[in-house]
Amino acid sequence: QQAIDLGKQIAVLVKEVEAARAGGQSYEPPQTVDVASLESVIEGRLLTFKDVSELQQRNIELLAVVRQLSESREQAESSLIEEKTAEVRQELDTALRQAEELRAARERQQKMVDNLIKQRDLYKS
Repeated sequence: QQAIDLGKQIAVLVKEVEAARAGGQSYEPPQTVDVASLESVIEGRLLTFKDVSELQQRNIELLAVVRQLSESREQAESSLIEEKTAEVRQELDTALRQAEELRAARERQQKMVDNLIKQRDLYKS
C-alpha cells in the first residue's frame, strides 16, 4: 500500500512539474471524494500534494488526526481498564463473601461436632 501511495504522490508531483513547464497552469487532480469510504478520503484529501506548503499543511492535518486518534485510544483503553477493574472488584467481593459464608458454615459445623462430642461423652459416663 505504501508503494501505491508513494506512486500516486509522485504522479501528482510529476504532473504538477509538467504543467508548470508547459505554461504555468497548475495541475488539479480530480476531487472525487466519497466520504463513505475511508480509503477514498485518505487518497482524495490527505495523500497527494502539489508543493511544499501544501505538504506542510497535510502534515499539520495528519498530526492533528494522530493526536486525536491517540487521545481517543487512550480514553478507550482507560475506559476498558476501569470496566475490567470494576468487574474484577465485583468478582473479588463475591469471592470474599462466599469465603466468609464458608468460614461461618465451618464454624457452625465445628460447634455442632463439639456439641455431639460433649453429648457422647455425657452418655458414656
